[in-house]
Amino acid sequence: MGFEIEPKGDGSALRVFIDFSRPASPDGRILGVLLARIYARWCVRRMAADAADLGRINRPTNL
Repeated sequence: MGFEIEPKGDGSALRVFIDFSRPASPDGRILGVLLARIYARWCVRRMAADAADLGRINRPTNL
């Protein structure tokens, strides 16, 4: 799970990624089917927001 930021033109390109392995137990597989998409969407949104915050924090203020 993580993200990469690359300079692109006047801005940046953000790539967010999540590594996922299906649970081995039957209960885990059921929960994975029910909750994985919701959790992944939440994680991606949080990582994108955190990356945007890093850009605001690290942006030079004298421009």
